[in-house]
Amino acid sequence: MIFKDAKAYHLTVEAYYRIFIPDLLKQYEKIVYLDCDLVLFKDVAELYSIDLKGNPLGAVYCGPSSFLPEPGEKDLSKWRMFNSGVLLIDVRSYKEHRIMEKSIELIETGEEFAVCDQDVLNKVLLGKVTYLDYKWNVPWHFLREDFPPLEGVKKEAFEQVLTDPYIVHFTSNIKPWNKPDELLAECFWQYARKTIFYEEIIYREMKTSK
Repeated sequence: MIFKDAKAYHLTVEAYYRIFIPDLLKQYEKIVYLDCDLVLFKDVAELYSIDLKGNPLGAVYCGPSSFLPEPGEKDLSKWRMFNSGVLLIDVRSYKEHRIMEKSIELIETGEEFAVCDQDVLNKVLLGKVTYLDYKWNVPWHFLREDFPPLEGVKKEAFEQVLTDPYIVHFTSNIKPWNKPDELLAECFWQYARKTIFYEEIIYREMKTSK
């Protein structure tokens, strides 16, 4: 396989590992996958209990699909890109649809992907995704003033979830430790202060900002 050269922006080859999760944890019926750059305000047991209606995956919409619809396609509801940082996986359905095998086959074609595994999974799972409430994956860079409005969704819709976000996701290479004044950054800092790494984070950022 050609994973060794796979890299995009701040992402690395390890981003592809989540494709293999259902095969590694096949003893479970459902799996909740969470990125490491998240802050949770809701019990993920509620996320786990969501009915995927037979689909292999549940995820949150993050923009229009980068893959063009088939000619004459009228149902555009499936042409929606999801963010792979928060996933609810139905292991049996995932395996029945051979998602892992199809993902590997797509990667081995040598096609370039802008967002690594996220592009691969979106292409392989086209039309087989249950879209979750926005609150389960609130991407903070979507709320930046310089970020264009999300197509098909009013920016106000994301601003409304700020009153009660379930999961805040510090997407992109812009992180709360180097942009502490950004919206939602405090969600990170309120917990960082309680860890043994707090002083180290402050010291590291002071050095890099010089």
